[in-house]
Amino acid sequence: NKYNHVTQAKRQPGSTFKPFVYATAMENGYTPCDEYPDVPTTFQFFDGQENKTWTPQNSEGKYTGAMMTLRQAMARSVNSITANMMKMMGPEKVANTAKKLGINSPLEAVPALCLGSSDVSIYELVNAYGTFVNNGTWTEPIFITRIEDKYGNVLQEFVPQTKEAMNEESAYLMVHMLKGGTEEKDGTALGLYRYKIFGGNEIGGKTGTTSNYSDGWFVAITHNLVAGAWVGGDDRSIHFRTYALGQGSKLALPIVGKFFEKVYADTTTGIRKGYFNRPEGFNVELNCQRYKLNGKNAVPDSTGVQQYKKPEKVNFDDL
Repeated sequence: NKYNHVTQAKRQPGSTFKPFVYATAMENGYTPCDEYPDVPTTFQFFDGQENKTWTPQNSEGKYTGAMMTLRQAMARSVNSITANMMKMMGPEKVANTAKKLGINSPLEAVPALCLGSSDVSIYELVNAYGTFVNNGTWTEPIFITRIEDKYGNVLQEFVPQTKEAMNEESAYLMVHMLKGGTEEKDGTALGLYRYKIFGGNEIGGKTGTTSNYSDGWFVAITHNLVAGAWVGGDDRSIHFRTYALGQGSKLALPIVGKFFEKVYADTTTGIRKGYFNRPEGFNVELNCQRYKLNGKNAVPDSTGVQQYKKPEKVNFDDL
């Protein structure tokens, strides 16, 4: 079978698309510590024939009303707050961010895009998440870096194309956001702790599940390795019986966890555990308790930490 599921199988990515919504927010002056309530968000839009409304529900159909930081909301995969950010950013901006980061498939710029309504491949997702780790620089995925003869002489070398997709500071904020999946209470990537891959190692990740339980996704990042898995059928009608069985955390996350275990156990790979590199001059407050105490638009505090100052908000019409 010549069908390549990694590059050719495209399905709705569900919540693994959410980081592109938050990346757009980070690029527009928001921080992981900004708080929003878990309440319904309603979109009003015209579908080409009639005016419609759409109010996305959380996975369990409930809203807590609680205030959450953006990091907590993404870590717990809260649909309502993601939708609220989408409403403020706008679908076009989010689609453009995803494309810059590495998504090449056509994206329909509609409100539901925030929950992963447009088909993409796992190949694209892993490439795009890699842009966060590479300090905001998109890097072309290549499979062959050089060709040698039997004597070890290099016959040809291949250098991947690169381009700046987002600023370095915003990229690091997204790394911090993705780490929330393994660090925040109720983070959807906490299942990774079943595997021997921590201990001197920082890992972030995001799960994804489609609404009819047909596709499970997971993408994880470390300082020098990004990996992802998609679990689904060639026939879109094939699906799991329940949401619990079809979750990305149950289907795809274990594949990535075992992969990381194998990689770290094999010393010949040259891939080691480690920590994400903080950009030089980075001065955004990531301690949300200090962020709240000092005020969101505070001047540098006594430790010299410069609070991130948001730009003026733009009021968006209902979509």
